[in-house]
Amino acid sequence: MSKFSDRLKDGARDQARPMGFAAAVQTPPRPALLLLARAQTAAAIKAALAAGAEGVLAPAGAALKPLKDGVKEGMWGVILETGGKAEIEQLEEAGGHMVLLQSTTIQADAFQADQADKLLAVDSAMADISLRAIERLPIAATVISLASGAFTIESLLDVHRLLGLTQKPALAALPKDADPSVLAVLRDAGVRGVLVNSAQVQAFVQGIKDLPPPKKSHDRMEAVLPQPSGGASSHEDDEEEGRASRASAVG
Repeated sequence: MSKFSDRLKDGARDQARPMGFAAAVQTPPRPALLLLARAQTAAAIKAALAAGAEGVLAPAGAALKPLKDGVKEGMWGVILETGGKAEIEQLEEAGGHMVLLQSTTIQADAFQADQADKLLAVDSAMADISLRAIERLPIAATVISLASGAFTIESLLDVHRLLGLTQKPALAALPKDADPSVLAVLRDAGVRGVLVNSAQVQAFVQGIKDLPPPKKSHDRMEAVLPQPSGGASSHEDDEEEGRASRASAVG
């Protein structure tokens, strides 16, 4: 299992930590959301990691050795637009941890390369039947592409639709004009992380640190059954009959 899958699992465990003494002796929790950065140059990669990104994704075709050398401790990978197994095996041989499959037109033999984690880009334009089928694909997560502009209720409904139909852990790929205020809404919806441009890393790292506690997705509804009319007096009558029976037995 690669660093990316491990990080997703660690984050899910941190969100479900128990209360009480047991929680006090555990290791400090990871950030509430995983943050990956898109970076095209060695300088951008270095800056993104220095600002707090946990990993970087570079365009496919980038020189892999400088990319690996620039990422000492974090995760790294590429964004694949075309190709398939051969391109991913090159990444794996160089020590890459993950590949973002940016299109469903990528060759299906991409899934035959089994070392690097696969992420699949999805968006609201995809048909429901295709989104449901994603559950059967050997991917570690989906990456939901969010449109530029305000993050509206309609945008949130799209996120819930994609999460519900794919049944996979998900990251959100944020546009250049995204604001860190969207982080709380995405986290509460069930998104596990975000993918941002390298120039956005510092602001979003701070936004993740400043996240308030998660809100409950919905309030629990407790059914209250009506008491039968005269229920209390009926109970009292039974007690009176019991006392009378015991008194007769004693007499």
